[in-house]
Amino acid sequence: MVARPRLLLFLSVLAGFLFLVPPGLSAREETGGILFGISPGERMTITTRSNLRVSRDGRYLGFRYGEERVILDEDRGVSLEQRRQFPPGTFYRGSAFRLSATVRDQRLVARGLDDVLPLDVHVSYDGTYRVSSSGQALAVRSIPSFPDRPLFPGDTWEAFGEVVIDPFEDSSPTRVRVYIAYRFEGPAEYQGEEVLLVSAQYALRYRSGDDPAGDPDLLRVQGRHILQIYMSADGRNPLFIRDTLEDQFFYRDGTQLDTRGFRLTFFDTPRPRTAGILRERLRETQPGIAQAPPDTRDLPGPADASDPLPETPADRIVSADPSPPEDEAPPEDLITLEETDLGLRFTLPAIRFVANQAAILPEEGDRLQQLARALEEALNVNPQGTFLVVGHTADVGTPEGQQRLSVERAQAIVRELTRRGVADDRFLYQGRGASEPRADNETARGRALNRRVEVYLLE
Repeated sequence: MVARPRLLLFLSVLAGFLFLVPPGLSAREETGGILFGISPGERMTITTRSNLRVSRDGRYLGFRYGEERVILDEDRGVSLEQRRQFPPGTFYRGSAFRLSATVRDQRLVARGLDDVLPLDVHVSYDGTYRVSSSGQALAVRSIPSFPDRPLFPGDTWEAFGEVVIDPFEDSSPTRVRVYIAYRFEGPAEYQGEEVLLVSAQYALRYRSGDDPAGDPDLLRVQGRHILQIYMSADGRNPLFIRDTLEDQFFYRDGTQLDTRGFRLTFFDTPRPRTAGILRERLRETQPGIAQAPPDTRDLPGPADASDPLPETPADRIVSADPSPPEDEAPPEDLITLEETDLGLRFTLPAIRFVANQAAILPEEGDRLQQLARALEEALNVNPQGTFLVVGHTADVGTPEGQQRLSVERAQAIVRELTRRGVADDRFLYQGRGASEPRADNETARGRALNRRVEVYLLE
């Protein structure tokens, strides 16, 4: 007579427990929890977009839109001795592309590029980042990170992270260590897929001297960040982070800068590089493009860019112009193709412009059409591809004038390619003036060869 009530009690307790288990958790998760970790694979891209309302000394300045794109490939050349100096994880090498800040959202048009920064990154399995790079690349580091134990919905933990700040974007980055409080919320949905949701928050606190290498004029910082972190269903990879923030920066001269808004970070593990496939396809379909051996030179360094493309058509290919062309030197190849650390590079050597202008001479029409077809083929092979257009000038005139002209000519090439069918939101552009010559500037032919435009396929 006693066994029956005990059985009913056991069944009722079991039913209550099952009722409390959140929907969507597998049997393994119900019994053992989720062991979170970071294991992104051979390739990783991180895109961060910020939308901030900015005020200075109480006066509203407007909205600032910023974007950074980081492309990382696993670095298999790290020695065993180097690996022993780090906790278990993955070594990456790549580049950070910092886009020009804008006063309005420019994600659907070509964007100017401020910097291209080489990066060496180690990602530990617990989510801790170690970044070797100057500047503010990958400004939010080691978020998220996880304990070495299974987690159930409702569990909490704490961990350290790092945020690199440069509010005036004047190349005075300051590192701030932050203490983050996390909570595992349970199953959620992201882009129609079942994922795991983690919430987090931290206070941004800094006083002058906390970072000896930081901005000496920065007196103190205070702020609050609230995060929603979407992890893959197996808990192994971050997918998306929304950071709602409100920060205040105080300077020694009495200046106060306030920023309020959000930062969105998207993580992806793209397909393997398609350079070899594209080279073979172009060899078959466009034999006029000369293919060179791989170029293993260092990645390009930082250079300034202008604002997003203005909408004026002043730099169309000109049909007639009284101004003379620059030094003439017929290119040996219409277009050259090389493989570099940054990606496949299409080069238009000795491209012809009106002297000291961004007006392209009509003789370049066929070359531009051929380049546009090659870029469309690149997008057929890799629909996720982006193109970086880089303008170069000969060493004639002032460095400031060379820089300005190189940006304007990169913009001109972007416009001509979009008029030939390549979507403008596929382009980034940058000018490097005369800082990277390929020939002697003392001869007309050398100056013509230095006056070139390069288009990189960023995968």
